[in-house]
Amino acid sequence: LLAESSVFNPEYSEILSYIRKKCEKLAEHQKFDFYIGANGNYITSGHIFAEIDKTQFDHLIDNIVINAIEHGITALEERFILLVNVLSVESEDSRDIEIHIMNNGNRLPSDFSIDDYIRFSKKTGSSKGQGIGGFLVNRIAQNHHGKVNLLPPSNFKLELKNEEIDYQSNFEIVITIPQKQ
Repeated sequence: LLAESSVFNPEYSEILSYIRKKCEKLAEHQKFDFYIGANGNYITSGHIFAEIDKTQFDHLIDNIVINAIEHGITALEERFILLVNVLSVESEDSRDIEIHIMNNGNRLPSDFSIDDYIRFSKKTGSSKGQGIGGFLVNRIAQNHHGKVNLLPPSNFKLELKNEEIDYQSNFEIVITIPQKQ
């Protein structure tokens, strides 16, 4: 019922503060740092609005962030950092938002594919999940007329207010939805 399109009820929401509140609540129970940015800026992030179904979007963000924490935190002494970068992307015929959720924890298994994540009961790799969470995330993205994608690991400089970090993103999932439904 949660991911059914028949109960889809979008409302105009500010995405950054919405995701920040979700991460703050999850950070109360786990030890990790997180930074929320807009268009690559993690110092003064601004505001990005979109029409989302808050009930469905809660599940989408919870599933991705909880999985990132549970599967990403390593036993190493390194600092686990979760990044969420929300981009406003304009094309000739639409304005979309991309929500990039990434972490510097464990890498995905080498045989993991997007199919592992979004297709219930279709396991092509050695991932540990059951498949239902990714399936629901994909359904919710589809309800928002969007899509789910995985990006390969990347390195970049993460500029924060009081420091600059050489960041190794080992996992990056991208949810793309139109700004208006």
